[in-house]
Amino acid sequence: MGDRYELLSIAINAILFKKPIIHISGGEKTEGIIDDQIRHMITKCAHLHFVACEEYADVVRKLGESNWRVHVTGSLNVDNFKCVKKITKTKLFKHLNLDTNKSTILFTYHSVTLEYKIDIINQIRNLFFALKNFNYQVVITSPNVENDREKLIGFIKEKVRENNDYYYFDSLGMDHYINMLYYCEFMIGNSSSGIGETPYFKIPTINVGDRQKARFRHKSIIDTDYSVDSITNGIKKAQSKEFKSSINMMKYHFGDGSAAEKMVRIIQNTSIDEKLMRKQLSY
Repeated sequence: MGDRYELLSIAINAILFKKPIIHISGGEKTEGIIDDQIRHMITKCAHLHFVACEEYADVVRKLGESNWRVHVTGSLNVDNFKCVKKITKTKLFKHLNLDTNKSTILFTYHSVTLEYKIDIINQIRNLFFALKNFNYQVVITSPNVENDREKLIGFIKEKVRENNDYYYFDSLGMDHYINMLYYCEFMIGNSSSGIGETPYFKIPTINVGDRQKARFRHKSIIDTDYSVDSITNGIKKAQSKEFKSSINMMKYHFGDGSAAEKMVRIIQNTSIDEKLMRKQLSY
């Protein structure tokens, strides 16, 4: 599943030992980071592709994958949303030592590994500068395990020490993370979660910078550059009643919660034979 670099060693061994590879979440684009290279490499290794939407299926086909190998199943994350038990705001916030009376936002910021114009500390510093203009309780989750991660964590913890309304968590865990989205005003940062999962909850995502560049955009995504002014304007837009109202009836494009069921059915109906295992370029 996905685009993590450690998957490459698994894919190489599967090829060597003639094991079929099924790739989940291919065809997505993140031009600001190295994940695109890894994701597309695994696509070329894989024998079946389970993608989140038709737009991503088209990317996989353009990489030379035969149409019969590509299946639009939706995202497994939506299946997870439907499995997670709803936690009341009072119970969740008490567990995390948060104030239920304060407007809360979710903040996740990762390294932008292919960004050369502005360094990572200046990127995240500007984000915190922009947030100073607003009065939010900020729930901050840990950056991914990538280059410059420790720099980001060190800077975030410094800001948390300076502001009693900032809370840092190494990980909320899936149940708490998903439930937190029900009670947040918006999500801010550059996480794929803001692009893929947050729109399901019909709340705004303020997406900063290039990390998620070229991914499919729901109407709830507000893109900004790294400048304080741009991020500030993004927050103001996310706050506006007009914008919130405009995304209430928005269609969610990444599935209906039946992705796993579709995947299992396709696997059951697929024979591991010469047709499957011999990859051909298809243009």
